[in-house]
Amino acid sequence: AMQGCDVVMHLAALIAIPYSYHSPDTYIDTNVKGTLNVVHAARELGVERMVHTSTSEVYGTARFVPITEEHPLQGQSPYAASKIGADQMAQSFFSSFNTPVATIRPFNTYGPRMQPDDGRVVSNFIVQAMAGRELTVYGTGSQTRSFCYIDDTVEALVRLMATPHEVTGPMNIGNPHEISVRELAERIMRLV
Repeated sequence: AMQGCDVVMHLAALIAIPYSYHSPDTYIDTNVKGTLNVVHAARELGVERMVHTSTSEVYGTARFVPITEEHPLQGQSPYAASKIGADQMAQSFFSSFNTPVATIRPFNTYGPRMQPDDGRVVSNFIVQAMAGRELTVYGTGSQTRSFCYIDDTVEALVRLMATPHEVTGPMNIGNPHEISVRELAERIMRLV
């Protein structure tokens, strides 16, 4: 499928964190082994650039904010651990074989056509609010998130495609402003 491609954007992954607790092996097969297959093919076919999409989940609970690319990695779920493994696999192909791989780590992407009950807080809150239900806030709601609109995430991916081979990342993509989950819930309730 990659034959004749100049640039490969690797976005395939299993992402539902709760499901990863029940079937961690499928996350390893898809996220780690799948990434291995993609970087191996990129190397064999001599693609000019491969963009590997990771996630902010690899950082786990923030030890400091804002979270920078130097933040320690913490596999707090099988999903996060599988994405850390995928990131390391991609980086190893750059380090070992000079495969032109760059890693991007989006933070809490949201936007149109998000699916209800997909585990994403924005879409879940909107669906719950529109149904007149109480919004499900885990913990105290004081935990903060950096949300990134889908158009901004896509722009970052497109820009990364065209960057020089030496730029490998990881690169965080998100909004520099954080919002608490409680404040997000309140804003959505006001709007609905």
